[in-house]
Amino acid sequence: TLHPVFPDLGGSPAGPSQATERAVPAPAPGRGRFTLFLGAAAGIGKTYRMLQVARERQAAGIRVVVGFLETHGRRETEEMARGLPSLPRKRVPYRGLLLEEMDLEGLLSVRPELVLVDELAHTNPPGFPSKKRYEDVLRLLEAGIDVFSTLNVQHVESLNDLVELQTGIRVRETVPDTMVAGADDLVLVDLTPEELQTRLLEGKVYPPEKVESSLANFFTTKNLTALREFALTSALRSGGYPGRIAPRGGTLLVGVSARAEDQALVRRGARIAERLGLRLLVLFVRTEGADGEEETGALGRLVSSLGGEFRVESRPSWEGPFVERCQEIRPALVLLGQSAWRPGNESTAEKIARKLTSFPLLIVPVDIRKHRTG
Repeated sequence: TLHPVFPDLGGSPAGPSQATERAVPAPAPGRGRFTLFLGAAAGIGKTYRMLQVARERQAAGIRVVVGFLETHGRRETEEMARGLPSLPRKRVPYRGLLLEEMDLEGLLSVRPELVLVDELAHTNPPGFPSKKRYEDVLRLLEAGIDVFSTLNVQHVESLNDLVELQTGIRVRETVPDTMVAGADDLVLVDLTPEELQTRLLEGKVYPPEKVESSLANFFTTKNLTALREFALTSALRSGGYPGRIAPRGGTLLVGVSARAEDQALVRRGARIAERLGLRLLVLFVRTEGADGEEETGALGRLVSSLGGEFRVESRPSWEGPFVERCQEIRPALVLLGQSAWRPGNESTAEKIARKLTSFPLLIVPVDIRKHRTG
C-alpha cells in the first residue's frame, strides 16, 4: 500500500521532500533486508530521508552504522547525520590521489544490524574486490546485515537510453534493474520540479557557481518532470508491489548481433517485457568469420543485469537461424533493431519480417541518440 510520509525539517511542514514507501514480505532467512531510497534527481532528499529513518531505528535499539555517507556539504543532511556512528573510510591510493572509500571488510567484521550506504551506483577504484558499490551491498546482505541505500533513477540500467534521449546526457554509472526490483522496501522520495528548482536557487543542492548552469541544463522543468515519471514507474514495478503486472508466461524475443547499438535495443526490450509481463530472451546469432567476442560478453552481462536469458549461436547467416528459433520458441513478441532505412535495399529486419508473419514483430531504430528531439 502506498502512503505519503513527510519528513520534518523543523520549519517546513513537508520538509525537503515527500517520500512514498512500499513494503513487501520479509527477505529469505539469513539474508539482510534491503531498503532503497529512490529519487528523480540530486538534492531531492533521499539521503536526508535515509538518515531520518535510520535515527528512528537507532532510537528503537537497532545497532546502526554509517558505512558511507556523502552529504555534499548540505547543512540539513549533516545535522540529520549527527549522532549516528560511522566506520572510518578506507584510504585507497589512485593516480597520485588518496581516495576515501567504504571499508567493506571492516563492516563485515563489526557486523552491525543496519548499515547505511549512500550512492549505490558508485564505481569502486581499480584493485577493489568489487567493481561497483552495489556489489558491496550484496555482500552485506548475504552476511545477514540490513542495508539502507540511495539511488537516482537515471542510474537504473534499463532507463539508460531513455535518460540520454530526454536529457542529452549519457550516464556512465548504472545499477542493474534487479537491485530496484529486488528491494525489500522501496521509499520513493519525491519533489515537484518547481520545489527542487527552488532548493537549487536557495543554495541547498549545489554551490552558487553551479546553480545557473544546472537550471539551464539538467534541472529543467521538462527533464525533472520526465525523471520524476521514470522514478514513479520504477517504484510501481519493483518487488512485490500489488500493482505490478503479473507474468503471463510468454516470451519477448530480441534479436541482436555485434552492433554496439544493440545494447540500447536490449534495454528497450527489457522495458517492454516488464510492461507486458513477459520473459526476456535475447538471441545473438554470430555469423561465420565475424568478430564480436567483446560485444557478446558486454551484451551477456547486460542481459543478465536486466534479469533476462542470453543465448549465442554461431551460424553461416543471420536471418535464417533466427527465424528457425522463432518457430521453436513461439514468442509472444519479437523485437528487432534497424540501423538505417535505405530505399531499394532490404534490411535484415525486413527480410525476417517477411518470414515471421505468424508472430507480432516490432522493428525499432537501434541508435536512439540519432532520434533525440528537443
